[in-house]
Amino acid sequence: NLAVNDPAMVHFSYRYLAQINGGKKNFPEALRLASESMKIADSLKESFKLRTESLLLLAHLQRQSGAIRQAVNNYSEAIDNFNKMQPSIYKYDALKGRLLCYVALKDSTSFEAQLPTVLVEFEKHRVNIFEEQNRNTFFDREQSVYDLAIDHEFEKHDYLSALNYSEQSRARSLLKALTEKKTNDAASSTPLQPAELQRQLPANVQVLQYAVLEDKLAVWLITSDRIEAKTKAIRADELRSLVMEYGNGISSGPGKADKLRATSQRLYDVLVGPFSEALDPRRVLCIIPDKALSYIPFNALISPASQRYLISDFSLLSSPSLNVLVRATSTAKDRATATAETLLSIGNPTFDRQQYPELDDLPAAAREATGIAVNYSQSNQLIGPQAVKKTIEKQLPAADVIHFAGHYVTNQAEPLLSKLVLATQKGSENGDLTLGELVDMKLPRTKLVVLSACETSGKDYYNGEGLTGIARTFLRIGIPLVVASQWSVESESTAQLMLKFHRYRKLPGFSSLAALRKAQLELLEDPNSLYSDPYYWAAFTTVGGYADF
Repeated sequence: NLAVNDPAMVHFSYRYLAQINGGKKNFPEALRLASESMKIADSLKESFKLRTESLLLLAHLQRQSGAIRQAVNNYSEAIDNFNKMQPSIYKYDALKGRLLCYVALKDSTSFEAQLPTVLVEFEKHRVNIFEEQNRNTFFDREQSVYDLAIDHEFEKHDYLSALNYSEQSRARSLLKALTEKKTNDAASSTPLQPAELQRQLPANVQVLQYAVLEDKLAVWLITSDRIEAKTKAIRADELRSLVMEYGNGISSGPGKADKLRATSQRLYDVLVGPFSEALDPRRVLCIIPDKALSYIPFNALISPASQRYLISDFSLLSSPSLNVLVRATSTAKDRATATAETLLSIGNPTFDRQQYPELDDLPAAAREATGIAVNYSQSNQLIGPQAVKKTIEKQLPAADVIHFAGHYVTNQAEPLLSKLVLATQKGSENGDLTLGELVDMKLPRTKLVVLSACETSGKDYYNGEGLTGIARTFLRIGIPLVVASQWSVESESTAQLMLKFHRYRKLPGFSSLAALRKAQLELLEDPNSLYSDPYYWAAFTTVGGYADF
């Protein structure tokens, strides 16, 4: 009874009911309830804050119901009010709402005038979120503001500004970790401008960078001497369903490639087609995906013209952003020593079968980890029961090349608890290596990490930040190049692929990129191979920077 006599409580109830009706698109009732909540707020002593929050809700409902001009007026009043109050996320919410109104009204002048203010407010909130996963979640939810900015610049044919917005919205948590690790200067984590990125791009690398917008795909071709852009008319939801159809199909087992041929060619046409004539097969092709495109095995896309897989024509690399590509490339240069490489090879750790009843023993992984060692003059092999955490942690910092052939277990609820499954040790509490522990490691000499396990490039995706698997964690601690898998791989074929890969990368003139490509092409092109289906070879991708080693 007390609650009913409390006007503040009635005010909140009206607001809550207005939100529920808005969610059901019952706008007349939602608008009535929001107006009632404002009337009650006006009668209260502490009315200013409550009235402003109701005003913001009213503006949201007006925008969603199509009363755009009324919404603009109410957003503007709310923004003026928020300027007189303590900083809050609501101000950003109001600025963003008004920006969306300008889009709906096709009012370019107001949109351009307001965009910088919205983005400054956006950055303020993102930076203040201390916990990285929450920061990624905020960016994931609010990526649409940057997408609007990219779209707007494309409408004006200002492709450089569009690329700049694209870079400002990508892998920012990762870039922050990389730059602060190197310089201890938070300001240096500001993304570089396109012209500076282009200047630092190696001459033999060409980049295709994507932005998935609501009704189109934006594609940039970036090399050391040109930046061009094109768009392809395709809705984001249609593109996503093509990606999922192909990615899920190819990764579910062999024998699906023929049925998915048309989907593969359609994706090639959309993603590579805009620049297929301009790409140079002598240059490495770096893919910077966006949103769902992170799940595509680009190497297994089929050209409608030549009927060849993309990997048959190009050495492929992928990176979360141009800024990360350039930074990782610079680190790769620093670590490209002429001295003999030391390999740490971990294979088929003897894990606790009771703890992981669903995981298989991987004898092929043990053979793989032992077999690759013959290519290195200095190697430490930790196979089966030897692959215990304490020994691994001790040996990791001394390794130039780390190869892990075993199980990786994802924890989607708590990403930092995702882990490499290691051998159990009597009397040891926790035998596995989690991402949380990995993040704090210092590996100043490691140049290459090969993750010959399942789904190591990542399962979870944040808009803007990208895939967040263990491959990203190794990039985050400064490893310039990571070979990772996009799906649950088959053990025997992976062992063959990895034995070839390490053999080729030790040949004169072969980089890791060229070696992985040669190994994949051998499986693909061998007429007697059991493993020519893309399910066996296309899962593995190289992530990070360009490297000669």
